[in-house]
Amino acid sequence: MTNKRTGRLSFFLLLSVLALTFRSAFAEQWNVFDPRAMAMGGTGVASANGAIGDYWNPASLGESDSPSGFQLPVGAHANIAGNVLQGANDLQNISCSGFGCALYTNEINTDLNDITGSGNGALANAGAGMDFKFGHIAFFVNELAYGGAQGQLNGATDTSIADYMQNNNNATASPSLKVQALSATEAGFGYGHEIPWVPGLSLGGNLKAIMGYTGYDNNCLFTNGNITNLSTCSNANSGGKLQLKNALQESVAPGVDLGALWDVDKAFKWMPFHPKIGITGRDINDPSFSESQAAMTDGAGGQMALGGNVRAGVSLSPFHWWNISADVDLTRNVTLVDGLLYQMAGVGTEINIFNRPWMNLALRAGLEDNIASPTSALIATGGFGLNIFHLMVDLGVQITPQMQYLQTTQGGSSSSQQIPSDIAGSLQIGLMF
Repeated sequence: MTNKRTGRLSFFLLLSVLALTFRSAFAEQWNVFDPRAMAMGGTGVASANGAIGDYWNPASLGESDSPSGFQLPVGAHANIAGNVLQGANDLQNISCSGFGCALYTNEINTDLNDITGSGNGALANAGAGMDFKFGHIAFFVNELAYGGAQGQLNGATDTSIADYMQNNNNATASPSLKVQALSATEAGFGYGHEIPWVPGLSLGGNLKAIMGYTGYDNNCLFTNGNITNLSTCSNANSGGKLQLKNALQESVAPGVDLGALWDVDKAFKWMPFHPKIGITGRDINDPSFSESQAAMTDGAGGQMALGGNVRAGVSLSPFHWWNISADVDLTRNVTLVDGLLYQMAGVGTEINIFNRPWMNLALRAGLEDNIASPTSALIATGGFGLNIFHLMVDLGVQITPQMQYLQTTQGGSSSSQQIPSDIAGSLQIGLMF
């Protein structure tokens, strides 16, 4: 009884410490690039295992039933927040000449608000990994990439843009597209161990070196006229070409992850559904990377932080062939679009059709939502996993019914197109034993 009470106190003490540490923190969004987690509503803190389990919760390395082997995941995600895409499209499609351009000032003003409003922008992230697990030790190399684009006014107004359209070659101000990017290559090792005097409680951690590349560009939307006087735009003298690759900055920083995972029914044999509770703090030391001179000239602080974030999760197994999991971010995570926050909550399920060590077909589905954004829509997720003689192939996708509308004109006729505001996909191969 004493050990059980000690186990409960130890686990909840760790929960409290991590939660208090990040109670007001802001952090980079969690990069979901492995297909099992993506398909199950972006969850994995209490349900991931194997080599990729180290990314989700290094404490999973301490579980005796977690398989060894290697996994090679790759995934990408894109999100469009607000009406930024529609605003930019409409602004580019305005066709007027002479004094008739003044009639479009109200429409131009609406488009500017769509492009430059706080929280409006486009996000993209991608990830790929080489993850190896041998017993309680893991080695990994993960490439995590983040990008964001957001409009800036740069002194442009509806009147000045109408004047530019009227005169074509006399631009005094142009809105621009600010593009920021961070590529973080993390290489390191992890270790997890079950605490012998606390039944079912595993603790783990990762130590890693992170090679970071930051990129920055401020790209004018109007480039067909004389904009050489627009010093705020990095493409003012480049023929309208994006200059992101010319403003890359390289630096290295250490990273630390910590995790705890409690297999509850090892302490309480009567507990149904085999519950597990987990918590993970990624990059708890807030690694940061140098920004380019172009970014600092435009008002950046000189450092781009891959801020620490904390996520909690729970998993249940009502039957040996049925798994349920849920995750929630305990931190509100900043993005590379000013004013756009991410705090994801998700739930997912997995049904194993054959459920043999050497043969299985797993069907997965889930839902997730950005609870930090009142305008976000539910995201549907799904996928499958195939295991044939321990060779595993997994696929995961996610999509939202919330659409972005674009009007295109070609050959004198116009048409409307719809694209999802949030979409992602991932693929993984592995060999587990």
